[in-house]
Amino acid sequence: KLRHAMNAEEIAVMVNEARLFGIQVTPPKFSFGNITFDILDDNKIAFGLSAIKGIGSAAIKSISKIVHKISDFDEFLFFCNKRISSAILEALIKSGAFDEFNMSRIQMLARFSLFNELTDKEINSINVINQKEWIQILDNLVNEEKCSFMKDKYNIFVPNVRRRKIIRELLNNYRKEDLFDSKIQNMAWEKFYLGVSLSGNDRDIYKARNTCSEIVKSGMTNGLIEIAIQINNVREILTKTGKEMAFVTGGDHTYLLDNIVVFPEQFNKFRHFLKPGNILRIKGRIDERGSVITNVMEKLR
Repeated sequence: KLRHAMNAEEIAVMVNEARLFGIQVTPPKFSFGNITFDILDDNKIAFGLSAIKGIGSAAIKSISKIVHKISDFDEFLFFCNKRISSAILEALIKSGAFDEFNMSRIQMLARFSLFNELTDKEINSINVINQKEWIQILDNLVNEEKCSFMKDKYNIFVPNVRRRKIIRELLNNYRKEDLFDSKIQNMAWEKFYLGVSLSGNDRDIYKARNTCSEIVKSGMTNGLIEIAIQINNVREILTKTGKEMAFVTGGDHTYLLDNIVVFPEQFNKFRHFLKPGNILRIKGRIDERGSVITNVMEKLR
């Protein structure tokens, strides 16, 4: 087991160092139920659930007890029935911990939002009939032509006229939600909750001749390279002659480089590109110290 009390920066460093050595840090996974980072085999480390931002070990200990009783997301909703805070459940969804349920994160958030609006009596009525079809059942419970039939047939509570109208509006809003995730949105959520994106990097959308890990592993010097990176940080300095230059930290899905050098001439040409979050294609060379010396920059996004 690995130490799990790490901040986002430490987690990002660990993930990038692991990638360099061919070790994959797998996204958090509900069914693993692992509180800490666990070594799965020689090439895989499982992300610790308690390292997800906003989730403490106490909450994960409670959740881990029900791992083997849950087979899908809706079952999780009914089993927990609001006993887990909205913030914790949202963090689990957005971080990818429930991706194994084969439902998009957007859909899970929408279903959770709808479920969270229901009263205990309404949830109990659904439970009497069938959890698996709970949205269809909810539709029938608030349908003016079907609600009396549902009440008589199953001997259950049915919301009053005013409440039925409110739930119909909630259902309409639910159905307006997107069905599919945006890869960029998922990566942004992972960066926030995990400290690093494990399902990809914005840079992955673009192509370049080399990856960052290839540059580090090759140990090449004075060789020409081309990489596509997302900028994490830019440190501007003045040379001894008073000219501006910069050191850039950025990377792709394979590694994070902290030794990208932009000398004064290139800095003057491309300074407007040098902002955290920007995605650049960089052409240059590797010097004898292993630094990436920038020659040409192209902003991709």
